[in-house]
Amino acid sequence: MKKVLYILIIFSLQINAFAQKSIKIENKEHAGYVKIPGTGLSIVAPENYTTSERFTGFENKLAEGSIMVVKVPGSVQNNLLAFKKNKDIRKGMVVSDETMYKINGSQALLQGGIQMSYGKTYLRYRLVIGDMENTYLLNASWVKDNDAKAEAKRVKTALLSVIYEPEEDESIQEAFDFTVNHEICGLKPGDVLMSSLVFTDDGHMPSQTDAKTAFMINKSTIPKGESSEHYLKQILKKYPLEFMENQDMTPQPVTVAGMEGHEVYGIGKNTKINRSELLYIMVLIDGSNVYQFTGSTLKYFEEHLACFKKTARSFRFTKD
Repeated sequence: MKKVLYILIIFSLQINAFAQKSIKIENKEHAGYVKIPGTGLSIVAPENYTTSERFTGFENKLAEGSIMVVKVPGSVQNNLLAFKKNKDIRKGMVVSDETMYKINGSQALLQGGIQMSYGKTYLRYRLVIGDMENTYLLNASWVKDNDAKAEAKRVKTALLSVIYEPEEDESIQEAFDFTVNHEICGLKPGDVLMSSLVFTDDGHMPSQTDAKTAFMINKSTIPKGESSEHYLKQILKKYPLEFMENQDMTPQPVTVAGMEGHEVYGIGKNTKINRSELLYIMVLIDGSNVYQFTGSTLKYFEEHLACFKKTARSFRFTKD
């Protein structure tokens, strides 16, 4: 009983600490709001930002700007504490300021900062918002140039226009216009929204099982004239696997859903975890779009290879 009481007190103190420092905002939905698929979020996108075809969110190609939406499991209170504790550098982002908000009753944290990437300097905003079950991250970035301050104002206004309606939360799969039959491998939809459609053997990303079986589909764009075979070979080089020398790693041609491409698979030693891993990759090209299918597991290689192939071949579009 004392332990339960202690937890309740600590939880109450956390909420009170956030509430005392929060700036309250009440947003009212209007015709300018855009619903973000696969979430319970709506925002007024910044000027010159359009819905991205590469990820969940928006982008401004002229300003090299983007607002990427990510969903992670866990209460927003716990995730807010995690972000505030690790304030200095996160994946290259140097956080310079942060402000607590309460937007339509939902607790939120807005962080501003800077990041260096590919020889360019980017300004960043990150908005964290959610409830007791889910947390959303709206990650915004744009190139630092002569219009950077004006862009910062536009992006900040857009992020703070957010309306989160938990009762309107959609399945993560709604954020994508394609799917596969994940039941072939006995997989479950992943609990994280990112740029890939993810399925794992326990529904968590990353998987918490010993096999850590996962199947992901990613859509991106490729340069004109790029071949699926060359693209696939470049992908293989990025994986931390030392493949067995006696394996034939020659990409094989495939045709799925009217698209042509290549597939390859192999077993190798994952140098990061020092375990053998099966890796299956299929690439399909449709004009300037490329669809990458990646299956991986640490156990039952023969069984999983067969179902990875069947799962990839069950690919279909879900929207016109």
